[in-house]
Amino acid sequence: MKTTIVGFPRIGKNRELKTLLDKYFVQAIDAETLYSGARKLEIDQLKFLAERLDIIPCNDFSLYDGMLDMIYLLGAIPPRFVKLQPSQGGAASLPAKLSFYFAMARGKEVAGESTYPLEMKKWFTTNYHYLVPELSRDISWKLEPSFLKAHVEAAQSLGHPFKVNLIGPLTFVGLSKIQEGSLEEYLEPLVRQYEALMDLLREWNVPWVQIEEPILATDLGNKEREQFRFLYDRILSKKGPLKVLLQTYFGDIRDSWKPVCEAAFDAIGLDFVGGPYNEELIQRYGFPENTILVAGCIDGRNIWKADLIGLKRLIKKLAAAVSQEIWLSSSCSLLHVPYTVKGESALPENLKTSLAFAYEKLEELELLKQVLEGDPGTAWEDGTEEKSPEEQKENGMALRKSDAGNPQKEETFPGNKFRPVPRQERYELQQKRLGLPLFPTTTIGSFPQDGELRRMRRQYREGVISPQAYEAYLRDRIRQVINLQEDLGLDVLVHGEYERNDMVEYFAEHLEGFYTTEQGWVQSYGSRVTKPPIIYGDIKRNHPITVPWISYAQSLTKKPVKAILTGPITIINWSFVREDLPLEVVASQLADAIREEIDDLQEKGIPIIQVDEAALREKLPLRRSEWEGYLKVAVGAFQAATASVRPDVQLHTHMCYSEFGSMVDAINAFDVDVITIEAARSQFELLPSFQDYARDHQIGPGIYDIHSPLVPSIEELQQRIHRMLQYIPAPMLWINPDCGLKTRNIEETKAALAHMVGATKKLRAEYDKRM
Repeated sequence: MKTTIVGFPRIGKNRELKTLLDKYFVQAIDAETLYSGARKLEIDQLKFLAERLDIIPCNDFSLYDGMLDMIYLLGAIPPRFVKLQPSQGGAASLPAKLSFYFAMARGKEVAGESTYPLEMKKWFTTNYHYLVPELSRDISWKLEPSFLKAHVEAAQSLGHPFKVNLIGPLTFVGLSKIQEGSLEEYLEPLVRQYEALMDLLREWNVPWVQIEEPILATDLGNKEREQFRFLYDRILSKKGPLKVLLQTYFGDIRDSWKPVCEAAFDAIGLDFVGGPYNEELIQRYGFPENTILVAGCIDGRNIWKADLIGLKRLIKKLAAAVSQEIWLSSSCSLLHVPYTVKGESALPENLKTSLAFAYEKLEELELLKQVLEGDPGTAWEDGTEEKSPEEQKENGMALRKSDAGNPQKEETFPGNKFRPVPRQERYELQQKRLGLPLFPTTTIGSFPQDGELRRMRRQYREGVISPQAYEAYLRDRIRQVINLQEDLGLDVLVHGEYERNDMVEYFAEHLEGFYTTEQGWVQSYGSRVTKPPIIYGDIKRNHPITVPWISYAQSLTKKPVKAILTGPITIINWSFVREDLPLEVVASQLADAIREEIDDLQEKGIPIIQVDEAALREKLPLRRSEWEGYLKVAVGAFQAATASVRPDVQLHTHMCYSEFGSMVDAINAFDVDVITIEAARSQFELLPSFQDYARDHQIGPGIYDIHSPLVPSIEELQQRIHRMLQYIPAPMLWINPDCGLKTRNIEETKAALAHMVGATKKLRAEYDKRM
């Protein structure tokens, strides 16, 4: 029995990679310094893993994104980037390679011409963002393996067993944006690249390759099964002595069980945490002979300690059903959890001992292996197995004891409850109060957070400056941003969110039932990291959270200031959630807290309230048959949170980086007055999905991408607005960026917003002439 993991966090225990990337992006360090620093970080991490695992992952360490690495490796370069590609190809200098690599992630301006970055989407049901491949007939498909070879050499230098991680072809093509033609016509050039990769890996004497196909956990039909057969018949015919592990995760593979088991894989990795039905598939249909089962049994998505007794029973049952050895593994990459609990000095002891971050999950794997192999030095006390699973987990149940009552007594969210005043009547009341012009301009909420702000926040938390001095500083920043927005000519203002470190963490810090970590960083994309809070107890609001800041901002201007709150499902989806209560009970507690905040905001006369559900689609089940239950909770929680919003108070929501076409009915049930959505990064492809919705809903598709440093011109923004008007009636269209501005610098922000307002004013002039 061996231990391994699907993958490991790569941002660095102390965010070392983030620091390097941020410095490189502002040209504080050069490409050589970035790469050498990242290389050292990777090698140190491989050494650490080699001390704890029998087989370590290789090539899961990315400078930005694993899918971007595959685009680069396969030579699947979209035509618009070809002009930026180094002319020497694989022999190009490192700075040229990195400049090109990051141009696909962030965009680039050369001689006044902007090349916009690849679209970003969420990686299945996680908060991790991947770069979307774009497939067209002009792609050259030329392997560029220099970065891959460096990863392999780093692993080989340790003399320890390893496997090379690659995203699989079915997932790659299934998540791609097909620019022309059909998906099927890209299978042949794609599979040729994977065949060439098999040749290279054999030439480099690589022992194992892990080909990841999380798409197998989604709804698949005959067409996808045939595509799988076509791809892997070809790939496996080239493997020779190279061992191939097919790795699946995020669910069970019921739709592809037969073709997977019929293929000549040396090992198959299954997720028994997110896909418990995988066990039944093995018991019902058997497991292929002479094939290693890689059992994903340690949860890669949540942070509670594993039920090792329960896992011991599971592995013994699996061992009785398979003919070959079993490897113990994580259910998915540990990329989705923080590095280690050891950095949490302020954790209550009974909570700290209940948690397992990435480092601790490695320890759990080793302990589980030792117990299964009968090591007497790790045997549990006599009678342990007779204890209940809850007692075995020792995951802070006493600390997390709920007073929520029996959730089975009555239904928490019995059904849709639309607001009592119809939308059109509300619109008239709101317009009378707000007096907004055609094409109102606004931002999503946050403004840039610079080094000075972060320094003041740190000094406040360390007690260097007093609460009074910190509050005075924040009020001054709010006054400045209100003045800036008025100077720019925006119609609906925001207070900038300077008091918030993160849209979820900030609320968690002010609500009972949460713990916010000190070092629990998790990568979201590139150099962007977040600290998901831990929901461990019943959630309660004991004091106003945003009210003082919003009220102060509104007192500075006659223009409307909108209050920005984070919605219940986004808080849940961007937190690590307790497992002892049903999701709907936790969502109901959050909804109550948010509704209390809304009530106080209304009492202070705030005219616009935005409840962000940026992560609405994030935990939508991968199988459509399971959508109804999740959406019922998501819609019910939002409706409960906003039930008291008055008809003359304009209710907004914001959503981003999701495929909304299949969710418009659920979004309609939110019954908001205005919705703002990410649209620019996806080149406004979602607009047709909202055409019917926009007939009687006000909507603000993001007009420019805030995740890129590029500033679009007034003319370019005018063109984008005209495209929006093909789908959205003029009275229903709002003009705004596609997300919060926190990660941009102030000069980029001023320029982009000035252009946005300038384009809007020209559009209004056009409409004035028509009338």
